[in-house]
Amino acid sequence: MMQDGPMKNFDIVQNTTGFDSAWYDVAFPDAAAMGLSAEAHFRSIGYRIGRGVSAVLPRLQDAPKLTAALSRRPRISYCTPVMNRPEDVRTTLASNLEENRALSDDLEFVLVFMDDDRETHDWVRSEFTDDLATGYLRMVVEPPLDGWHFVG
Repeated sequence: MMQDGPMKNFDIVQNTTGFDSAWYDVAFPDAAAMGLSAEAHFRSIGYRIGRGVSAVLPRLQDAPKLTAALSRRPRISYCTPVMNRPEDVRTTLASNLEENRALSDDLEFVLVFMDDDRETHDWVRSEFTDDLATGYLRMVVEPPLDGWHFVG
């Protein structure tokens, strides 16, 4: 599961098992001793040495599917930025995933939300649980932008 630099796919943890910062701080006090937040420590060091994400999942080796998802190295990433366009996602995501499923070992779909549309975020999490768990679909939620204009 080694990667160069800090873990870049923490969204997989966030959208599947979740990450319990309070538990991590207690279980692994070296994070605070290093001056790192629990999340920063996990992303840079903890996942490399197999530390878990919660009391329910104290070691990554106990979650082979999560470990496999975090270890994926797709060759192609389809990245879709989304801001206040929930219908675009709702009408195309399922068919895009299905049409490319045969190639799922080599590609990933990354939705990057730049809005506060929690309803659509939750819809993606509930409708595409398996795809999020495998890393075939990734969902990143960024802080909302003040505005955005597509230039064609």
